[in-house]
Amino acid sequence: MTWRRALATAVVVVTAGPVTAAAQGTLAPARVPLELRQTEVSREERARRAIVRPALRLDEAVRQAERDAAEVEQAQRTERLLREAVRPEPRRPDLQHDVIQGIQQRALQRALRR
Repeated sequence: MTWRRALATAVVVVTAGPVTAAAQGTLAPARVPLELRQTEVSREERARRAIVRPALRLDEAVRQAERDAAEVEQAQRTERLLREAVRPEPRRPDLQHDVIQGIQQRALQRALRR
């Protein structure tokens, strides 16, 4: 048993030697820390900047709102139709459990009288 352990240890040492030597030969280049540079902009310069907003086109906005409303209405209509198509039909009141049990009970009583 001990000679097997010695052999296993020797195999590990022989195979690990070249791997560690190769890893040491390829050193990573020295890393230089990154510097973040921020340009200084004073509050006065920020305040002077003009805020440019896109021109508002009322007619285009109204058309887009109407299209969106129509899409929502169509989706609601489709949803309502699907719910109506899947809705189960109401059961007949003359086939309820109580009615059937009453009919069977009467039939049993009549059969026992005979």
